[in-house]
Amino acid sequence: MTHQIEIPHLEFFAAKNIFTGSAGNFRFQIEPKDGILHTTIYDTYCFELAPKLGTFEAPLEQKGLDDTLAWIREQYQSYSV
Repeated sequence: MTHQIEIPHLEFFAAKNIFTGSAGNFRFQIEPKDGILHTTIYDTYCFELAPKLGTFEAPLEQKGLDDTLAWIREQYQSYSV
């Protein structure tokens, strides 16, 4: 089954909100900090206990958000193969 991964708009992250999402057992977290979007992907378990499968950083701006979403989707495609 194919999952469509979506994330909130830039204003959500500009307000310093952390976002977690999932597609099946593929999980990710985006945390804005010091003008950077820090993204981590992990598997199955809660964020605190799961081994991290990868990380990505991008500036907290629209292009950075677009790049983050593209990276998450690319990682999901690799994960689900």
